[in-house]
Amino acid sequence: MATTKSKKVTILGKRYDEYTSYGKHYTEDIFSFSLDDYKNFSFEKICDQLSVLKNLTKLEIIYPYISEGPNVITIDKNILKLKSLNQLKIKGKKNSEIVIEDFNCPHVFRSLELDASNIFIKNKTLNFHQLDISASENIEFHPECSFQLAERVKILGKVNELPLDLFYAENLKNLYIGGTDFQTAPNDAKLPLLETLSIFQNDQLDNINPLLINASNLEELSLSYTSITHLPEEVQFNSLHKLSIYINPNLTVLPAKLLYSENLETIKIEKTPIESLEHCFTDKVNYSLKTLVIQDTNIEVLPAALLNGKHQLRNYLELRNNKLKSIPSQLINTTSIHQFNGGGNPFERFDVPLEENNSLWGFDIDGHQFKTIDENLFQLKGISSLNIQSEKLSDISRIHEFSSIKFLDINLSVVEKGWDDLFKLKKMSSVDTHKMAGIVCSILSNDIKKRLIKLILEDVPYEKYSNFELIHSLCISNDHIKKDAESELKRRVSAPLIINKESLFYIMGKNSESKSAIKEKLSTINIEVKARYSKDVTHLIVGKMPKEVLKFEENQVDQCTLCDENSITKYQNTIAPTYLMEDDKQLIENLNQLLDSDEYANLNIAIELMKSGGIPPVLFEKVFYVMHYHTNYKRLLPLLEKYAPNEYLEVLKVKLKTKRYFYIENEFRYLIRSKFEKVMTSEQITAFTTFQYRKNKMGTETIFWHAPLFSEIRKEVFLDLNLIGKEEIDWVSFNKGRYYSLPIPKDLPHFSKIKRFSMSYKKRKLIFLQDNLFEYFKDLEELYLSGLSLDSFDLNDKEVKALSKLKKLDLSDNDIKCLPPRLKELKSLKELKITGNQLSETYEELKEALPNCEIQC
Repeated sequence: MATTKSKKVTILGKRYDEYTSYGKHYTEDIFSFSLDDYKNFSFEKICDQLSVLKNLTKLEIIYPYISEGPNVITIDKNILKLKSLNQLKIKGKKNSEIVIEDFNCPHVFRSLELDASNIFIKNKTLNFHQLDISASENIEFHPECSFQLAERVKILGKVNELPLDLFYAENLKNLYIGGTDFQTAPNDAKLPLLETLSIFQNDQLDNINPLLINASNLEELSLSYTSITHLPEEVQFNSLHKLSIYINPNLTVLPAKLLYSENLETIKIEKTPIESLEHCFTDKVNYSLKTLVIQDTNIEVLPAALLNGKHQLRNYLELRNNKLKSIPSQLINTTSIHQFNGGGNPFERFDVPLEENNSLWGFDIDGHQFKTIDENLFQLKGISSLNIQSEKLSDISRIHEFSSIKFLDINLSVVEKGWDDLFKLKKMSSVDTHKMAGIVCSILSNDIKKRLIKLILEDVPYEKYSNFELIHSLCISNDHIKKDAESELKRRVSAPLIINKESLFYIMGKNSESKSAIKEKLSTINIEVKARYSKDVTHLIVGKMPKEVLKFEENQVDQCTLCDENSITKYQNTIAPTYLMEDDKQLIENLNQLLDSDEYANLNIAIELMKSGGIPPVLFEKVFYVMHYHTNYKRLLPLLEKYAPNEYLEVLKVKLKTKRYFYIENEFRYLIRSKFEKVMTSEQITAFTTFQYRKNKMGTETIFWHAPLFSEIRKEVFLDLNLIGKEEIDWVSFNKGRYYSLPIPKDLPHFSKIKRFSMSYKKRKLIFLQDNLFEYFKDLEELYLSGLSLDSFDLNDKEVKALSKLKKLDLSDNDIKCLPPRLKELKSLKELKITGNQLSETYEELKEALPNCEIQC
């Protein structure tokens, strides 16, 4: 192969081609540079090395939060070396400081963004159009710091005193101040171009009136988490688009002309004790809001000018937790909102009749004062989520007319009338998570539904439920009710089962075994199971969803003893024989031959023998394998559970739900990885997989991972896969068409004298190779491992010794950062391809390390 002499250059640890494919020199081609500085470069060194980049306009320096980066980052006159730079971003590590020294900077920058624990600005003039400063502790400015060029300023952090010039910045359009302790703005403050003002997280703020009085062009005003008590009465923002007032506990009144803007689109007033908005609106403005949120205030009435507007509200109207008594149906009638959130208001009426509405699907008036469902609500034709929780609503008649309802919140403890209408609702989606919805939509009778609801409302513990009530609870499709009811059932059936010759059993619901299988099991201990329920039944075997109870009389059910599959199995185990065949060698051999047979009839004979005589310890594992291979899983499981040695107790707890595990390769792989690898030893998995492979050719990947190297079963697999006697292997082609790729087996060279091995992808993939993979590749001459996203290629002593004949090595298109150190020890290596990696070494350094090797890098 010819040597590639493409020259590389290194800048602060990053490698670039000296010339681009278009022939452009790197010093003219790099416009943006981002440095995740793990190497602790000084700011001076950064500027020195980047000064050769003639067109560099943007620089980012990000120190990891916990790193070896500098404690103090100093921005000084070195920045002037970057003549084209106009954007600078620096993010310091934990507990770091950023200092801007006082130096003469004639250059005007577009933006400066600083983020550190502490920031100290000693420069009098900040020649930036955009300034973003964020500190977790303190920010300190030079008292004479000038902001005359600034158009956007964001200061987030503790500042005891803001520079005065900030309040006179003639070009400033956007000002964001958060977390500072400044209390008041100068009386003559003037920001003539200010469009956005946002002040947040300031519990010392007392007076910002000068800023607002002179801000005639203000478009956005946001006050959050402040201690401000008032706003100036004389303000009038004719251009205001957005007003946001959030958590200002001392602000009770807003200025009269605050909301006189024709351009107003968004109003958000939340968690602020405003008492009235009537004076803030005017009939002279045609309001057209897109967002309206008034929440957690003392407002009792919405202004008429607001209600009369032609709004374009998006999605929802938020009016929660105020003191409104009238539902603003006038707003709802004239908009196309999907949700009305008005919970927490003492609503008594609708301000105008509600018109037929098909767009509104969510309606919340939690805490209203209606005693019946108001006629207006039935105009909500498309409603699917309705919250009418109230201490007053006692009559819910006609509630079933909300035919599309899926989510319903209602206080059933005060309902006196309309229960039957409630139980006509059948389509609620909250059945699985909301107890009441589960009962309402269940298959139970109306009387039982009402009875169970009362029990839950009165918080009656399940221990006090009758058998009849408990079994009905098991018929409800609700996770909370089911869990509690099943827990109580388990407690009741835990007592030792008492059975006599008069005992009659009846099976209810779904069990893990079919009714016929349970009946067959009980017949071996002379227990009679009735096909139909009668008054003579004494015991009920209760499974999941025991709907049969719907046909029974309550007193009959309450007189029966409850049990389940487990209690029956425990009872059976107390009287069943143990190891009757243990000393009968001939019988054990006969049983062994029956288990080896593929004839279904022979397996049935084996099962009957083991039912009466137990499972001999020497045959336990074979019965375990046969159980998983044949369709007799449920028949053999009780026997295995009874006679299992300790090392298999956890394994048998893994319940299987499908036979596909043993007929589809990917299902078998899932079974091993997600279930058996957690509870079985590698030896157990190997033995189990060997049986399944020889029976059904399943488990190739498992054998590759678990079977001991050079074992007979591995040889069988290699032979079946045509991997024996090969000199050249392309592992990608070998895996082509498989649902998943098989791992490279370490002992493959033991069965094939491999001279050329390739695993290369044109489109890069993320591949993990086993450790010490090449210890047995003693005949290998060519090795191709490209496009695997490898971050290293480390060899141990055995691998170096084994690869003594290697001549060609391809590691292209990976993520290798430096030359694998032990490649130097491969004396036979003549050709190395390592293109497409982020190597830190230059071509000359690689050549020095491997002088006798042709290198492509």
